[in-house]
Amino acid sequence: MASAIHTYFGLSYATHLVVPRTLLQSMPPQWQERFTDLLTELDDTFATVPRAEAYIVQAAEEKTAGDLTATERRAAGISTDEHGALSRTTLLGEVTEADGDDLVLVPVPDPVPHYNRGRTRLQPSTT
Repeated sequence: MASAIHTYFGLSYATHLVVPRTLLQSMPPQWQERFTDLLTELDDTFATVPRAEAYIVQAAEEKTAGDLTATERRAAGISTDEHGALSRTTLLGEVTEADGDDLVLVPVPDPVPHYNRGRTRLQPSTT
């Protein structure tokens, strides 16, 4: 039986949840208290589990590698050799083969405004 978290992530292969700070600080104060209490409980529960010091998070769109423009290929770390074969370079410099049907992430500007030292607020929808 799938857990609530597994169900929430759906069919994605995501291993992390990224939530924009601006959206969090736009929620009502009572909601923020409940959320931060849960985060504190999570941190306390797994205090002995090693974690990375920081993560790189960037807004992106999923696109098919074979459909990328030259600019999008460069931004996604995709290159072609003289025969048109695609390869992908990771942030750590690892190069692997890429298929034209592979989904890749192409960086885009973040549509959510910067949190601006806690001052930015967005109006929640009322659906």
